[in-house]
Amino acid sequence: MPDAGALGVYLGQQRSRLEALGREAEGLLGALGPAGANSLAGERWSGVVRDLERYRLKNPNSSLLALENFLVAMAGDLDGSNCSERLARLQLPARGGDLLASRHQQLGVSLQQRCQELRGREQQEAWQQFAGHFNRSVAGRPPFAPVPWSADAPALETEEMATLLQAWDRSARGLRELATDTRPAAAAARRFIEQLERDRAFLAPLLPADDGSVAGYDLSVEFRARPGDEVEGNKIIDWQLSSGPQTLGWREAPRPLRWEPGLPLVLTLRLAKDGPAVPRTDERQPALRVDERTVTLRYADPWALMSLLARHREADPGRQGGDAGGQQLLRVEFPLTLLPDATTGQGGAETRARVFLRLGISPAGKRTPLPWPGPFPTRAPDFIP
Repeated sequence: MPDAGALGVYLGQQRSRLEALGREAEGLLGALGPAGANSLAGERWSGVVRDLERYRLKNPNSSLLALENFLVAMAGDLDGSNCSERLARLQLPARGGDLLASRHQQLGVSLQQRCQELRGREQQEAWQQFAGHFNRSVAGRPPFAPVPWSADAPALETEEMATLLQAWDRSARGLRELATDTRPAAAAARRFIEQLERDRAFLAPLLPADDGSVAGYDLSVEFRARPGDEVEGNKIIDWQLSSGPQTLGWREAPRPLRWEPGLPLVLTLRLAKDGPAVPRTDERQPALRVDERTVTLRYADPWALMSLLARHREADPGRQGGDAGGQQLLRVEFPLTLLPDATTGQGGAETRARVFLRLGISPAGKRTPLPWPGPFPTRAPDFIP
């Protein structure tokens, strides 16, 4: 039916036809006598006649009234979500009732099947559209690429990230429903959807809605976060973290550093020039540079924050609340040569320095930290809902 008014007209026409049939049935049942009235057909039509009387009296126990209310409630555009929601709010009559109640029950069962079909189709379309877009345009490109990121894989542009998140928003309802699929065959798709849900929440501050919000993150920094677990950390006399043109030093008063896609992140560790430790380069860490007694860890790709976290983040079980508070523990290591004692000539050795810092990541201009969503997926799994 195109609208509620048209449905009302249709129901009125069907009710008038049923009343006419009921009057004819009354006459026939009277002519047939007890044998006809006690037959299966006779009992059914006797029930219809009685229910029409209940309907005229507006008796809430009328099967015809319940059927009409059911049809009105289920009218309008149905999709995989609202179909099930509407049907769940309605109570179907038990089996074995009169002719109208039986028809009501049959319609309800048919609609349940239709709701399942609509839901399945919506989930299938949502998966095909989003997974197809992800694998065509996003998979294998930082930050949705295996770590370490290959220099041959072009990073996503900010506009491409916005397109991805918009595609997620369009498909989110069907994908979330698909994530409730407990079949073993759906396990990989379920993990992918749950991960993207977390990624969407984490990435949202980089592409805020048109509400005047500033794009980006504010980073709070805690240097020497776990001194008890350091190795040769006391050889470092100064720490700095830079986000683009902003820099925060170890001994400065805490303040947030603003980061947004495209800004490089540089951690600088300085050892004493006349100290007993000399840092060395590490071919396993392309981002690590050594200039005399200064070590720099520089990530300059468009998604530098994700690069830093992907390579250096580790679990922080010893901290109250674990990682849930949004404070991300980073572990940094580099080769170190310990010079022999100038007087005795003893004590020289090769080792690896190990130090820690924590980053708190919150939406720009806000203090509520964001939890790290976990590894970004690199490809949508093959799956047919």
